[in-house]
Amino acid sequence: TCDAVNQDLNSLISKTSKSSKTSKTSEIRKSLAIFPGSFNPPTRVHVEIVQRVLEMGDVEALWVDMTVHRTKKTRIAEVLSHRTRMARSAVREIRNAGVTTLMSQLGDDGWGSEYFQILRQVSGGCPITWVMGSDVARDMKFWKTKARECISMCCRVVVFTRSHDEKQIKDMIRDVMKCDDKKESSSKTEVIVMK
Repeated sequence: TCDAVNQDLNSLISKTSKSSKTSKTSEIRKSLAIFPGSFNPPTRVHVEIVQRVLEMGDVEALWVDMTVHRTKKTRIAEVLSHRTRMARSAVREIRNAGVTTLMSQLGDDGWGSEYFQILRQVSGGCPITWVMGSDVARDMKFWKTKARECISMCCRVVVFTRSHDEKQIKDMIRDVMKCDDKKESSSKTEVIVMK
């Protein structure tokens, strides 16, 4: 479990838990979108991605989860603090968007299934939509087993791309989802590609 959840995360938990009820008209439960990354720095494109995901009909809230490449930084806390302030500033006017540092707080467990388990717990059991760039989808081939576990815990993966077409992205995810016996896993995770 995560011992030290930051104050912003607590307020987001409160917001998401209150609004995670099933809609009477659609019977589809609202999802929590999580957009983890180092955001070096947060840009207008990142803000546009946040806005576009929040416009999806069944996404209730989006958390930008700030991380720092731990092996590359000597002043991790300072870099994380600086980027977190920039990200908060970037999304402060966007309704239902917030910034947290959950993945960084989890340390080495941040990129694993425990991360998605904690997200489900703190969101009151909301389905999780994982937002990523095509670089993350492309590099999953290097950590297939862990990536497959993480994807399987999500109701949807939204991949933003500038350089890959939809078929390439879906093929990348399909390849990751293949089990050792070369059969695709039974995950029902929806994959959406946006440019």
